[in-house]
Amino acid sequence: MDSADSTCLNCAAPLVGEYCAQCGQRRTSRNPTFREFIAESFSELFEWDGKIPATLRALLAHPGLLTEDFVAGRRARWMPPLRVYLICSVAYF
Repeated sequence: MDSADSTCLNCAAPLVGEYCAQCGQRRTSRNPTFREFIAESFSELFEWDGKIPATLRALLAHPGLLTEDFVAGRRARWMPPLRVYLICSVAYF
């Protein structure tokens, strides 16, 4: 990694390990290869984790909560909106 990769892309804090100590963002390359881009896109869209049940439960029980948290910047505990849309579309069809 070069010196440009020694700061967090999200909060500009200095990075010591693989994750930022202030915001938790993973260290990534500023210029990913095509293979890294495809792998990251695939895992972001189709990876199954524990956030799915919590997000869907919040979406059904508290409809405005996800929007409020997203606008306020509290995004770590919820799935990305595109993944929610894809899962709901697949479940519908």
